[in-house]
Amino acid sequence: MKKSGCSCGAIAAAVVVLYVIAQIFSNWSSNSGLSFLLILALVFSVAVAILVSQAGSKRASTAHANEFQQTVSTLQTWIDSDSKKLAADIAAKGEQNLFELPNIQLMEYKSNGTEFVAGHAGVSFPIVGRVRGYTGGTRGESVRKPEVLTQIDAGKVLISNERIIFVGEKETDEWSWDKLVDAQAGDNGLWIKLASSKRAKNAFLQHEKHDQLPIAMAIGIANEWFKGGQGPAVEYAKGIVSQINSALANADTRRGSSKR
Repeated sequence: MKKSGCSCGAIAAAVVVLYVIAQIFSNWSSNSGLSFLLILALVFSVAVAILVSQAGSKRASTAHANEFQQTVSTLQTWIDSDSKKLAADIAAKGEQNLFELPNIQLMEYKSNGTEFVAGHAGVSFPIVGRVRGYTGGTRGESVRKPEVLTQIDAGKVLISNERIIFVGEKETDEWSWDKLVDAQAGDNGLWIKLASSKRAKNAFLQHEKHDQLPIAMAIGIANEWFKGGQGPAVEYAKGIVSQINSALANADTRRGSSKR
């Protein structure tokens, strides 16, 4: 019964946190061309991570808490630092390099080659009943295999107040904020899908480990800078820090209550 109560309490806490954060950031969705799913996915991922840590072993719980505490520490360092004001221009006049994230994979949907589909080019004729015979050779054709999400390159991502720049081992690519029509975040913000009006295909940027600031969070902060400048971007980052701290505190309180 204690396990059931803990689970229900954790779910209730996560729902409350999700609702509060969604209310706080509701203006973000109405003022941006980007999808509200980005911030909602980030918020939901925090709630899910808290639930997983509640339901898992003590070691797993500690690991999840440490990951989010590291995220808070990274964000707080960025908020307190003046480096974002003094960063050298990347290229355009006044462009500020806000984040630099290593170990990023660039992914796209691509077809993995072709396959041969056989056919029959001969003439058929009846033998007995429905049994038919065939004469002549066979023929076929090569058809493209269905597209699957494929790694194109690996490298680092520079996120500025003007664009997102991927610098890979094989190629360099970029997405300008004014051409970005949608961005959707994945689990824990570790990957993000970017849709640009200048591109026929969507691109995916991802990192596999929670060992740096989640890329979707960095992109969300940079988008605020692009829309309104440094002030709104810093406040946005502070909001994320506050809500993660609240979610972690609520999880600790629930764990304490369940033990009693």
